[in-house]
Amino acid sequence: HKEDDTSLGRLADKSLRKYKKATHDTFDRIWMKKHCTREEAYGHLSNAIGIPIDYTHIGMFNIETCKKAINWANQVFSDLEIESEKTEELFEWMKKQRIKENDYNKINPRP
Repeated sequence: HKEDDTSLGRLADKSLRKYKKATHDTFDRIWMKKHCTREEAYGHLSNAIGIPIDYTHIGMFNIETCKKAINWANQVFSDLEIESEKTEELFEWMKKQRIKENDYNKINPRP
């Protein structure tokens, strides 16, 4: 751990190490892309997979918990990306509307 160099997790064989890495790869995208803070992401994960926040640390996970976390993170990230795309589409539409409105105002100035 960063504060005192102690490990927070369990000893992992090759298979568990692969699952932990995959879990970090999928889960970390949520907070690294600024959808929420790291702490908030862990809180949401804790609620979603039904384990206490004190035990919601990827280093403590077994393979089954890693699978649950990966599935949850993939779904959340997918939902966030869809929302992000919708937001971008909305902003683009609003921008076009403002351009149309500005063009109209140039042609038809207000008295």
